[in-house]
Amino acid sequence: MSGPGSMFRHAMVAVAFAIGTMGVAAQTLLPGEAAKPGDRDTGGVRPPTEKLEHGRIVFVQSSCHFCHGTDLTQAQMGAADLMHDQLVGMDVDGNLIGVIAKAGLPNLQTSMPSFSELTPQQISDLAAYVHYLRQVGRYKEAMAYTKPGDAAAGKVFFEGDGGCAKCHSTADRKSVAIAGKAKMLMPAGAVPKEDLTPSAGAVAHQHLLETATVTQWQDVATYMGTLQ
Repeated sequence: MSGPGSMFRHAMVAVAFAIGTMGVAAQTLLPGEAAKPGDRDTGGVRPPTEKLEHGRIVFVQSSCHFCHGTDLTQAQMGAADLMHDQLVGMDVDGNLIGVIAKAGLPNLQTSMPSFSELTPQQISDLAAYVHYLRQVGRYKEAMAYTKPGDAAAGKVFFEGDGGCAKCHSTADRKSVAIAGKAKMLMPAGAVPKEDLTPSAGAVAHQHLLETATVTQWQDVATYMGTLQ
């Protein structure tokens, strides 16, 4: 990221990087999403909504992708791994991401400059896009994790820290078990779409996707499998 005085220099580096890798990065879609023209874009993952696209523009124009990667996983030159950073998972509408972006992190080995010029709306859009990238990435990680889970641990998490039992009845649990792991991770109502306001349950799923570990998801999936 860069402040006003160094924005141009960082942007030029990012452009050179993008030109050198054009066409390598492709969009990863969550269930229910539709691909758009121009999905292949090294400046970031093309999102499905206008707000998220505004966030992508802030992400790219601020050169965030140069250090953090187009999907948050690169963590180049000492940059934080935003895909797994716990602080990012705790953020709500930019309340934590915005503080870091505007103040910068000057004491890091490779300092992150300040973005003091970003408006509250830009911070909100940027945070939404970062959360979207986390959800896409962590969904892929959880789906790829195939080690045997612990059904007992999954039940404890489901009824305890996961908060799943607050919304899902016994009959509902069986329905989810039949639907499979993909729908458990990200039900249709939690997939971002234009003109769709997610319910409280959908928001809870999005948050849990960003904060639960792949082991916890596998444990829950194993537990759900015992209910079929």
